[in-house]
Amino acid sequence: MGIMQKTLIVVPCFNEEDRLDASRFLEVVDTEPQLDFLFINDGSTDNTKEILKAAAFKVDRINVLTLKNNCGKAEAVRQGFITSIDKQFKYIGFWDADLATPLEEIGALVEIAEEYRAKVVIGSRVKIMGSKYTLTCPPEKKENLIKAAKLVHDTMTSVDEAGIVFGLDRLAVMAAINIANDVITGNSDTAAFIRT
Repeated sequence: MGIMQKTLIVVPCFNEEDRLDASRFLEVVDTEPQLDFLFINDGSTDNTKEILKAAAFKVDRINVLTLKNNCGKAEAVRQGFITSIDKQFKYIGFWDADLATPLEEIGALVEIAEEYRAKVVIGSRVKIMGSKYTLTCPPEKKENLIKAAKLVHDTMTSVDEAGIVFGLDRLAVMAAINIANDVITGNSDTAAFIRT
């Protein structure tokens, strides 16, 4: 990896005892002196808390914040950022505890941030660029799907015009798929907004 800037990765955890490979995080911290981890125990009811405490006990660059109740991934990440924002890190990001994306990819994101002086770098473990997608929906939902696609296109265009955005195509495709699903199933505020 060779991370050259002080970097913190927030790792939200909820009942991860069967998936969490603490030894892998310890190995990476041992080889990357500029990298710290902050694990957020999001109200786990299994042995996640004990596994995290044992890892933190071994290395001072692994810390644990325990939330009393399960708040969900987004809130766990937010709490990690709030706790860390005033610390001396150049970069703060988040990573899934199950390591579906290898920890070695942290270095690639930091490199992009450094090279382009980016404020935000987004990665996706799904290879989307250059792929074609087909969305199907009932005929009565077609108009809503078209409105969703237009909303995503217009939003992404305004974001792009505001400055550099990495992974724009990936983000647009993922957002379009998610919004289209929400429109079809009627499961979100976005779907309600698009229907009006």
